[in-house]
Parts: sequence; C-alpha cells; structure tokens
Amino acid sequence: MQVDNTGSITSVIKEGQSSQQTQAAEQRAERQQPEQSQQPRQTDTVTLTQAAAQLQQVENHIKSAPVTDTQRIEQVQSAIAKGNYSPDPGQVADKMLNFESALNSVRSRN
Repeated sequence: MQVDNTGSITSVIKEGQSSQQTQAAEQRAERQQPEQSQQPRQTDTVTLTQAAAQLQQVENHIKSAPVTDTQRIEQVQSAIAKGNYSPDPGQVADKMLNFESALNSVRSRN
C-alpha cells in the first residue's frame, strides 16, 4: 500500500493487479482529497514543565541584570597577569551566598 503526503491512499499495487484497477483506485483517492482538505487542521500546543518555567524565570532575571563592567574586568585581568590579585575570601563568600539566596527566591515563587 502506498500513501501520499496528505495521508490518502493513492494506489494499491499487488502482483497481477491490472492497470485499470490501479487507475480506479487512484481516481477514488483523488476524489477523497478535496474532502480531506476541507477538514479543520489540528494545532500543536506546547506545555512547559515546572523546571522549564523556572529556567525561563532565571533567564528573564539574568536579562534584566546590569551589564558587565568591562573596565572592572580589565582591571582584574591586569592584576592577575601581574600577580597582584588577591581577592577577599569573605567578600567572595558573601557574593556566593547572595547569589544562592536570589536563586532560591526565584525557585520559591513557583
């Protein structure tokens, strides 16, 4: 059995079948096609999981975050290259805790 891209049967080919039978089957299929094209098409829907919704919120939060301070990045890179960079461990820990707290608040909104 052979099916065309619209889903209708276009021909049935069996061993020993005459060309008249094949043509008759094709004609029946062509008559069915206009009826099928008048049927309303189904639309696809998308449902986000809770995790996907959380990721979307995080992405939106990141988009609204301030732009990176390129001057500060250059200063830090220069200090690292010169061997003068010594970060304050307390300040780094505070920043990490603030980040985790902000992330948890986004999670708890759901």
